[in-house]
Amino acid sequence: MKLKTVLRLIILLGLIGYFLQAILFGQRGFKKYLELKNEINFEKNKILKTKKKILDFEEKIAKWNENNFELERLAREELQMCYANEHVFIFK
Repeated sequence: MKLKTVLRLIILLGLIGYFLQAILFGQRGFKKYLELKNEINFEKNKILKTKKKILDFEEKIAKWNENNFELERLAREELQMCYANEHVFIFK
């Protein structure tokens, strides 16, 4: 009788161990859940950074539409443009 009880206990512990391993480390286990959660947070941060860039660009566009000085500064400094009758000197 004792041998049957020991065998049942070993089998039960083996099954419990197997299921715990599957739950914690399996394809859809807790470890995978944490990895996916971290990946989601990383992507959310990327989205927030991109939204901030969009807002910055919208602010620049609004400045350019409101103020001719800002538009001319952009054209001269960032786009390297000048009027037809001007000469540009570049110092290095």
